[in-house]
Amino acid sequence: MSDRLLLSLCWSPAATVLLGLLASTSGCVPEFDTDLSQLTEPRLLAISSSPAETQPQKQVTLTALVAVPEGQQAPAVDFAVCLARKPLTELGPVNPLCLAPDDGSGAVVGLGRGASATATLDKDVCKLFGPLRPSRWAEMAPGDPPTPT
Repeated sequence: MSDRLLLSLCWSPAATVLLGLLASTSGCVPEFDTDLSQLTEPRLLAISSSPAETQPQKQVTLTALVAVPEGQQAPAVDFAVCLARKPLTELGPVNPLCLAPDDGSGAVVGLGRGASATATLDKDVCKLFGPLRPSRWAEMAPGDPPTPT
C-alpha cells in the first residue's frame, strides 16, 4: 500500500480541527512601536483658575499645568481668551474665530505669556456664555424665536 493511500485512510475530521487549531495558535503577534504612555514632547494637561468661580470684572489667575519629558523645562504658555460666542449653526465645540490668529477684531484677547497669567473677566461674559440672555435677546419673552439679523 502506498504512503498516500495510507495517509488518506487515516485522515479524519478531528485531525482537520486539530490542524486548524494548531495553525491558528501559532500565528504572529504584531509588535507596536507606539507607546502612548511615554512623554516625548511637552503637553498641556490643564489650566487652573484661582478663584475657581468669580464674577464679571473680577480678576482671576490662570495657571498652566504642563507635562514635559525628563530633563526638559516647561515652555512658556501663551494665554488668550476668546470672546466670540459660538453660533448655533456651528457643529464644532468653539467658534472658528477662536482658532484663527488674532486679526484685530477683538474676538481673541491676549492675556500674557508664561506659566501663569492674570485676567479680568469681561463685563458681558455672563451674556456671552450664560446664564444671562445676550443683549439683543434680553427684551424677548421666554420661548420667542430670535429674529434674524
